[in-house]
Amino acid sequence: MLVSALPGADAENFGACPPVLAATRPPTSPRPPFGESPHVSNIISASDLTAGEKRLLFWASFLSLAAAGVGFAFRVAMGGEYGAELDLSNQQIGEVFGASLWPIALTMIGFSLVIDRTGYKLPMVIAFLLQVGSGVGTFLADSYLGLYLASLAAGLGHGIVEA
Repeated sequence: MLVSALPGADAENFGACPPVLAATRPPTSPRPPFGESPHVSNIISASDLTAGEKRLLFWASFLSLAAAGVGFAFRVAMGGEYGAELDLSNQQIGEVFGASLWPIALTMIGFSLVIDRTGYKLPMVIAFLLQVGSGVGTFLADSYLGLYLASLAAGLGHGIVEA
């Protein structure tokens, strides 16, 4: 069996670091090797969470994605009304909707790198603030720029949630 070929590994603790590899770097090393996180020992895996914490994480993730979906549906449904109220052209309405889409890719890439170092709490707080700001900004928008910035905040927040 391939598992038994690794030094210090067996079927029960497969995935644990073999003792030979674990001892290659002294524990007092000031900097980890290139590409290795300095907080490796602080990583929490699913097995470290209680059933209640797993359930809370699931619902927080589900509700974050659902809120983002409702926000997108709202922007599509209300585009015509906002366009008429603010005297926007069809191109401007499309730009406002597009402003909620393109930031997702950027923040997914950027924050996926940040989350590995910081954990999920700070990015999720930032995403929450961006989503709330987007909702309030959309409600209070009285110009194309205000509506565009509110949509931009929604896209940034959604991208962080996706990361």
